Amino acid sequence: MAPSVVLASQQHLFLSQQLPAAQFKLITGRNSPEYWKSQQIWDKVLLNIDVVVCTPQILLEALDYGFVSLREISLIVIDEAHHCFKNNPINLMMKNHYHALPEGGSSCSRPAILGLSASPVTSKSVAELKDLESNLGAKCVAPTKQLEDYTAFVNAPTLQVESHSQSTYPYPPILFALESIVKQVEIDDDPFVQQLRSSKSLWHQEKLGKIIRRNKTPAMEEMHSFLRSAIDIHDNLGPWAARAYITTGLQKIRATYSEAPRLATLSQDHSISFVCRTLEPLYRMMSQSYPDPPGADDCSEKVNVLISLLTREFKPTTRALIFIQKRDSAWALTRLLQTHIQTRDYQPFSFVGCSNPSHQSGFDFAHSALQDQALDGFRRGDFNLCIATSVMEEGIDVPAMNLVICFDEPSNLRSFVQSRGRARQHESKFIMFRQIGDIPAKLAKWQMVEEEMKRACVEEQRELEELCAREDQEEVGGEVFRIHTTG
Repeated sequence: MAPSVVLASQQHLFLSQQLPAAQFKLITGRNSPEYWKSQQIWDKVLLNIDVVVCTPQILLEALDYGFVSLREISLIVIDEAHHCFKNNPINLMMKNHYHALPEGGSSCSRPAILGLSASPVTSKSVAELKDLESNLGAKCVAPTKQLEDYTAFVNAPTLQVESHSQSTYPYPPILFALESIVKQVEIDDDPFVQQLRSSKSLWHQEKLGKIIRRNKTPAMEEMHSFLRSAIDIHDNLGPWAARAYITTGLQKIRATYSEAPRLATLSQDHSISFVCRTLEPLYRMMSQSYPDPPGADDCSEKVNVLISLLTREFKPTTRALIFIQKRDSAWALTRLLQTHIQTRDYQPFSFVGCSNPSHQSGFDFAHSALQDQALDGFRRGDFNLCIATSVMEEGIDVPAMNLVICFDEPSNLRSFVQSRGRARQHESKFIMFRQIGDIPAKLAKWQMVEEEMKRACVEEQRELEELCAREDQEEVGGEVFRIHTTG
């Protein structure tokens, strides 16, 4: 099990190449398994399969519906096992199915568990380690054998902090107009609600009840999400990026409505058409100037600091990775760096991962196939700058970087350790952005907890080795009973 579609796909490709004698099957949300609602389908999918690589939700739902049993599984490998807390699918699978099985016995034994993680502690303290061990039914230990071989590929990066001031800009006209339009929309403006009201179908009435309780139709939710992203991009990246995001979003939604065939469901069809009609006034305001190179006055102070940093750090051998929290911001920052005259030495692309296309927002610009192609190009050296969300922190196979930048502060210790681990080349740098006035105590605490975590894992391993050594020793003293015929 791997926590993301892209990581599961990577593990499937690698393992199937390394173990050609075994039959592998990859199952992720892209396969639409939510429609696999019969035992016959699952039996057909798993026929003669030795190893399944999947995301955690896939296995959890298969177990919940009874299509798969843990008694049929001999080993579960959990990649990025530190996610096994609270309502995460991994923890629910362990709690509701694994720990419910009695230990021992050929017919009811539990599968073996192997959890893998670079940082089993999230943020608070090493006490989290005990909770993780309890949830997984496993012991957390650091590797000791061939340790020199592992560390030969790792070079600790130089940590650097870049400070920036908070900049404020008035909304560009198109963002101001978008906010005004979206906030004035009411549920009865949506033709979908009118059609639901006139229908006697029980399903339609239940759908109408949910809309009334939430006071938002699917189309309204799309537009509110679009507005939130535009405001966040404006505040974090500046007016140019906000205009680029809004303009591209409007172009995409209009193209979807005018060129795509009739959508699969009634609500989706009404949603796209209603969004287009509601946002119609904005099409007359779309600025065609945003592809021009943005200037310093059109970018946030944070972006200007980033551009100055990238310009200063560039070398022909530079391979850089920028972490940013939100997927829409990743697209906007990529577009800005592609256009800015001071970053013309970089060939940037964004990588945010992709969900099932049928669940994708109309304003989501991520495309699975294009991202996979760009990632392959990054590995070949066609690109030298990747702007990514946290999906790139965990296990994605990319070359070692010599420049890793956290444009947004890591959310916890695990994110800090994982993102820093991407800077593995010799003399690499790991740079964190921090707003002037923020208290830097969080970084010091993370470093302290990380050291405690390392010591705890090594001590656990040492205790285990000492116990095994004592068990192997022949007891001295006491009474010994020996049968001479057998020795």
